[in-house]
Amino acid sequence: LGIQIEVVGVSDDVDSALRAIPAGTDAVYITPLLRLDGSAMTRLADGLIQRRLPSFSLLGRSELDYGLMMATSGREADQVRVARRIALLIQRILLGEKPADLEVDFRESQRLAINMRTARAIGFSPRYAVLADADQLYDEEVDGGPRLTLAEALAIALESNLNLKTVVFDPLLAGEDLRAARAQRLPQLGVGLSQVQIDADRANPLFQSEKTTAAEVTGSQVIYSDDLWASVTIAQYLQAAAGNELELAVLDTLQAAAGNYLNVLRAKALEAVQRSNLEVTRTNLELAQLRESIGFSGRADVLRWESQIATDRQNLIAAESGRRAANTALNRILNRPQNMNFSAPEEDIQGAMAVFEDDRFQAFIDNATVWEVFQDFQVREAVTRAPELRRLDQFIGAQQREVLAARRKYFVPELALAGTAGSNINRSGAGSNLTGFGIDNESWSIALVANWPLFTSGALKARVSRARYSVSQLEQQRAAVA
Repeated sequence: LGIQIEVVGVSDDVDSALRAIPAGTDAVYITPLLRLDGSAMTRLADGLIQRRLPSFSLLGRSELDYGLMMATSGREADQVRVARRIALLIQRILLGEKPADLEVDFRESQRLAINMRTARAIGFSPRYAVLADADQLYDEEVDGGPRLTLAEALAIALESNLNLKTVVFDPLLAGEDLRAARAQRLPQLGVGLSQVQIDADRANPLFQSEKTTAAEVTGSQVIYSDDLWASVTIAQYLQAAAGNELELAVLDTLQAAAGNYLNVLRAKALEAVQRSNLEVTRTNLELAQLRESIGFSGRADVLRWESQIATDRQNLIAAESGRRAANTALNRILNRPQNMNFSAPEEDIQGAMAVFEDDRFQAFIDNATVWEVFQDFQVREAVTRAPELRRLDQFIGAQQREVLAARRKYFVPELALAGTAGSNINRSGAGSNLTGFGIDNESWSIALVANWPLFTSGALKARVSRARYSVSQLEQQRAAVA
């Protein structure tokens, strides 16, 4: 096999044995070290782990509890069989049989066992095909991950879910849109500064000197504009809709976290069932092989259980895949590393499900009549409280205000007051002398403006129709959601 073996003698001094292991060693095969007690075996295993060396025990899986990594013998069932065999042999001797005539050959079943805690500590990852047939010790401890209750999962989702963090900005943006809409109805003030130079032959004291530097203050105030008033009302509806959108996102996140948490637990339970089925099938296969060897049954039983064990392995692999997929989905909701596992305390699950076993809840589903009443109550509560419906109500209100604004556009004018005040700071060049013209460098104006459309080539009609269609569409959408 191309393996070079170095034999290391072990006395009572475990540290000396560990130092004697050559550098560059790939693995260590542990023969029965019967003079070492449990604490010494633990120190030996810890030393091998510290050097990140895989270890294999010849004596059996009892030494895996000390920290060695692998073994293929020493199953508890075999130990019980050995004890029973010895008892039977002693009984036969006491009944008069000669000890020299007794068969003492014992066939021990071989089954790979892996200490997953040690494998993880030295960075060794067995292949999936090996794990499917191996007896994995401490796998719950290694792969279980940190403790996570249902309430903790919901809290993490609310704090860390990336989609929810995105939706949090929607009410803030809607609030700024509302503030911008309100600002359009308030006074507007501006300041301007200009410097102009024109041709000298075009300069005129009444209009423009050759070089002019001027400052101007402009102001305006909308007295009435239904479009602006409507934009504020619509922005208020949209802000309320954004708040309902956030509430909906919170509820969806909680539902997704809880649902995926329970999906992981269900997948783990299914995986445990499939693993148990595989163990039962493997035991039946061993029995069938034993029966065939003693002539009690034929080859057909062995082949049947070999076929079943292949099926059970496939089912176990599918269950493991389902558990990993469910765990990844939960980690996505909680914004955690995708392969991070968790362990769920049994008492937490029982407490979360206790409400369904409560007598008060059971009274609501005890018979068809009360169950129907309970359903009707739950439906009414949902329609009243659902943020999805409240959000659509806000959208409908906004579109109805848009319909009203579009209809008023036909006959309600827009009124605005505007004014300017300016001063020529500097005049120079041709046309800069104002003497004899009776004017100075100061100017002002004020205007009251009324405006409404007389003919828009169908644009106003299209606006009204579109707004009405939007209202009808939203109403139908609300009915569908309800």
